[in-house]
Amino acid sequence: MNSSYLEIFKWQIKVDQEFLFYTCTCLIPLGICLNFIQFVFLFKKKFLHSTMGMYYRLISVYNIFVLVLSWLYLISKSHSFNLNLINEIGCRLFSYFFRITYQICSWLNVLVTFDRLVFILFPTRFKILKNKAYIMGLFFSSHIFFILVNIPSLFFNFTSLSLNVSNVTYKCEQCWADHSIFLLRTITSQIVGVYIPFFLMITLNSILFIKVFKSHHRLKHQIQMGKDIHFAFTLICSNILFIILLTPYSIYIIILSTFMESETLSLSLNVYLSLFETITIAIYCINYSMSFIIQILFNKMFRKEVKMTIFKFLSILTGKQHIVHDSSTNHTLH
Repeated sequence: MNSSYLEIFKWQIKVDQEFLFYTCTCLIPLGICLNFIQFVFLFKKKFLHSTMGMYYRLISVYNIFVLVLSWLYLISKSHSFNLNLINEIGCRLFSYFFRITYQICSWLNVLVTFDRLVFILFPTRFKILKNKAYIMGLFFSSHIFFILVNIPSLFFNFTSLSLNVSNVTYKCEQCWADHSIFLLRTITSQIVGVYIPFFLMITLNSILFIKVFKSHHRLKHQIQMGKDIHFAFTLICSNILFIILLTPYSIYIIILSTFMESETLSLSLNVYLSLFETITIAIYCINYSMSFIIQILFNKMFRKEVKMTIFKFLSILTGKQHIVHDSSTNHTLH
């Protein structure tokens, strides 16, 4: 290995480890905290009995699941933490449960968008979609499908590669399977977790955007529909962000699939892919961390409730009354 290649090799490892460290210590913990805050906040009286509050509580919970699983996986990759869960069992279970949870997150976003679209287009019909018991039963029943679809992940095996460079031993661990299993997992995971939700989000958001745009002036004085427009706009922004931030990881999976005929990857290639994987995981972790922030930025009603909560908290701490000045119409969730 010549000196220039060696320097690039070391630089890749260094950058990979830095990304791992800051993602594990800053980004993911912050995302978990923000989702937990949103989950607790949605138990406020105004949101407690609404279907949208229920949907976003579920989104918060499954976002936390994805972030925790990603956290444990990245900690295992990092040299800064004395924890290694990438082993024979970890290769199977981490991949299995991670794919189940992120696919459920994708479909939750589709479900929320569909719910708002139906409610705006047909406000007096499809009352069953307002039945929370029915929705929850249907939602948890769908887990059976995701459990079955991701069975190929349980057939992956653990492999380890090592290379001595300038008296320094570099070691890479990877999860691998034969050609047919790898291909089956990649296709099912991408179709179920990315491509179908992506297509549905684009379609539903396009219809939603057209409906909101055409109806804005006609409906702006109707409190109920005005509130739905706020939520529709929030959903459009959230779904656009979801699609953008999940795309790099999908590209990584496609690139990785081009090498699936090899029994193992060379160490140098593994280092390249490891760095790319870390970066793409950090990017999609931003997506699973931003739900609370997006609500504050784009949902006037949600933002007002957050302000009121903050001012109440400050009033308790300081003993002074803080008044929220907001000219927007009071709305409630449905």
